[in-house]
Amino acid sequence: MNRRNQKGFTLIELIVGIAIMAILLTLAVPSFKDTINNNRTITATNECGGGLAYQWQFFGTKILGSTAASLSIPNAQLANAGPYDVVVTNFAGSITSAVATLSLSTGPVVILWPNLAGSNLVFYFATDLGRTYSVQYEDSLDDTNWQTAQTIPGDGATNTFVAPVSDAVQRFFRLSVQ
Repeated sequence: MNRRNQKGFTLIELIVGIAIMAILLTLAVPSFKDTINNNRTITATNECGGGLAYQWQFFGTKILGSTAASLSIPNAQLANAGPYDVVVTNFAGSITSAVATLSLSTGPVVILWPNLAGSNLVFYFATDLGRTYSVQYEDSLDDTNWQTAQTIPGDGATNTFVAPVSDAVQRFFRLSVQ
């Protein structure tokens, strides 16, 4: 027989090829199993670790629509001041965060248009809703014991204070905000 016209493998070439393939499979299959197991573990971890749900609360009451991981209060007003917390839930249950208290500092209170109207001292001041304003006085700046003339709850409006000037020769006033 003439080998030039034949196509295919000899028996020895076939056995050598199968042996090489067996060696490669012996090395590759355990590594491939580890890869599959690692991918399953990562997938399971991602599925278990994800799925967090958030519900923000204000004074312990749910804030409608506030279900993101963070809470933003644009243009916060005094009515927004108070305790906030978030309930985080996943497949294992839920937990409530520690309370975070939002407090706002307002600018200084400005006494507007102090003037004498007849025998009365009159002045005006703007208030913030939810704050308490105390008009206090003393007859000497050496005295540290201020007396309260009037307490006014803040309603967001401009308030008027009127005091007769005949009560004392001189009197000093201040406005305290709580």
